[in-house]
Amino acid sequence: MKDLYSVLREGSCATQRIIVGFSGGKDSVAMLDLCKEYFKDVYAFNMYFVDKMQLQEGYFRYIEDKYQIKILRLPHFELSRIYQTQDSMHRSFELDKVPTIYFSDVENYVRDFFKCKWIAYGMMACESIERNAMLKNNNGCDYEYAKLYPLAFWNNQKVYAYLKTKNIHLPPEYYISGRSANNPFVDLTQILLKTYYPSDWERVMYKFPLAETVFAKQAYQYQRWVNNGKPERKKGKRKQAGTDEVSDFHADAGQAE
Repeated sequence: MKDLYSVLREGSCATQRIIVGFSGGKDSVAMLDLCKEYFKDVYAFNMYFVDKMQLQEGYFRYIEDKYQIKILRLPHFELSRIYQTQDSMHRSFELDKVPTIYFSDVENYVRDFFKCKWIAYGMMACESIERNAMLKNNNGCDYEYAKLYPLAFWNNQKVYAYLKTKNIHLPPEYYISGRSANNPFVDLTQILLKTYYPSDWERVMYKFPLAETVFAKQAYQYQRWVNNGKPERKKGKRKQAGTDEVSDFHADAGQAE
């Protein structure tokens, strides 16, 4: 069994200054708290799709007061592609000139802003096969790219238990939906904002007036793909025993995903 704090101990030997990628979700909150215990100087940055959202800002102020830090708010790098395609807004020729921004550009900016080399992220090996392979390969401490993954060998249950033990409040959306809601282009976030934070939803619609339409279109296209992908049984032709059940199982699995 992995020592949950081994990554932090190793990271604190490599540096005493670190930047935390703070999404506002439970993992980033636990990571920030851990980093404040293991590192001398801790900084934080957040990437937003829509700035000054009441849902995020109230919780960010709580975190800033608790840890005596100032979270650097930056536009999400994916906004450059959203502006380029302009699917979520009315056409503007000025936005055609927006350059493509990459995640590495954001990292370079925050490193220069804070004059700090190392960045911590809340990825966990249990989240996917790709992350599991990456984190097992670097053991949660990437010296080549100066990145630390304090929660590399944690899981959701351990994160929730840690936050409860430390009496750290979860972001407000967790008490409503059980998950973070920082992307207004996701269906759950749209429902949450419209129901509980109407002023935030108005702000989203002001910035991206076609956001709801784009999501509805994507959902429709996905459903068509699911429906068209389901194999149809041909009448009047006897099938080999067991093949129907296998086909139905894969079709149902595709719908569940």
